[in-house]
Amino acid sequence: MNDGGTRLAQRWREYAQAACTLAVLGGFLPGALLFLLSPRGAGPAWVATAQAHGHTQLFGWVGLMVLGVGFHFLPRLRSARQLDPPMTGWALWLLLAGIASRLLAQPMAAGSQSPWLRNSAAWVLVTGAWLELAGCTLVLAILWRTLRDGPPLRQMKGMTRVMPFFLAGFLSLWGAALVNALAALQSSVVRYGIYPASSMGAIITLMLQGFIVPISVGMSARNFPILFRTRMPSMPLLWAGLAIQVAAVASSLLGVEGQVLYLLAAGLFTAGLRLLEPRRPRPRGSLPIPRDPAQLLALSAYLWLLVGALMAVGGRQDAYRHALGAGFATLLIFGVGTHLLPGFGKQQVRSKAMTWALLVAGNLTVLARVTPSAFPWLPGHGHLEVAAGVLGACCVVAFAWNTGLLGEVEGEGYRGSIGSPGA
Repeated sequence: MNDGGTRLAQRWREYAQAACTLAVLGGFLPGALLFLLSPRGAGPAWVATAQAHGHTQLFGWVGLMVLGVGFHFLPRLRSARQLDPPMTGWALWLLLAGIASRLLAQPMAAGSQSPWLRNSAAWVLVTGAWLELAGCTLVLAILWRTLRDGPPLRQMKGMTRVMPFFLAGFLSLWGAALVNALAALQSSVVRYGIYPASSMGAIITLMLQGFIVPISVGMSARNFPILFRTRMPSMPLLWAGLAIQVAAVASSLLGVEGQVLYLLAAGLFTAGLRLLEPRRPRPRGSLPIPRDPAQLLALSAYLWLLVGALMAVGGRQDAYRHALGAGFATLLIFGVGTHLLPGFGKQQVRSKAMTWALLVAGNLTVLARVTPSAFPWLPGHGHLEVAAGVLGACCVVAFAWNTGLLGEVEGEGYRGSIGSPGA
């Protein structure tokens, strides 16, 4: 393989490693530190750090991981030529520069007592936001080139069935980056590093419900029958769910409550994926419980999707956001990534026992983070939130080690059911 081909073969790995690094250093651990230092803090620096933490989790942890997998996965699904290594590399560096700028500059812009330092940090914040927008624009260009390549789409039923999910997801990603860039200008000029609540709400809606949910469902529909030997999904149910999901996102952006629609869409997605329906009939009297911990991780992810939608209906916004981000998105990455990532690198996962540990620890992390927001009258909020941050960081490190993102996998490990998406 030539040098360009080698770089391309490893590009998914660079995205995944960057995602895990940001999740630990910019996501879970700062989240724990926020509540350790000031459990109920509401000062400008605290608020700015909390906003930067959430941004890092959405754009850094989940966003970069999805892009890394997508850049490896979509050309093969489309039967298109391989992506251009320089373009995917530039997209990664633009996104990393933007996310890092936000993480470092926003707390300084909001909390510094020095006018010079405050103004300098504010302009770093603005520059970083526009670098992110440039990176997301380049991502769309790469994906557009991929979709234009390959055989006619009418000949590729597998691609056409899930393409609406990818289109909705990546357009939402670009929309979130655009709102973020405009909000950075406003926060630097009149808000002293604090993003307006309306802008933050729009960004979170576009990332969680517009980007993460449709992309995850589309990839689940394509991969679950291969990875977990489930029945083929019911595409009419999934398409109906997507239509409702898009309508809910649009209504939320227009200021109209869409929580009930999110719950309906989540129910259709869960039913349409046939998560508990194996291809082969189970022995009579057996329980419908998979034995693969990676599949159980994916199942628990969709359970948290339903829980998050219920929390949104109940008005528990913080609980809803973390149920989707730390629950649905993160656990789905753990479950699907356990099979896909070692396969991308022609390796094996190191330990099935570690996957079982991730199943338990990952769900405990989400439970510890969601419970205080869902039930604010319970005591011990700060302790649970700190524990969630530390345990979440440990889970990401364990996941990276188990899938070979930390060092090379040697010897015979646990071989999951790694499959190729095909055409």
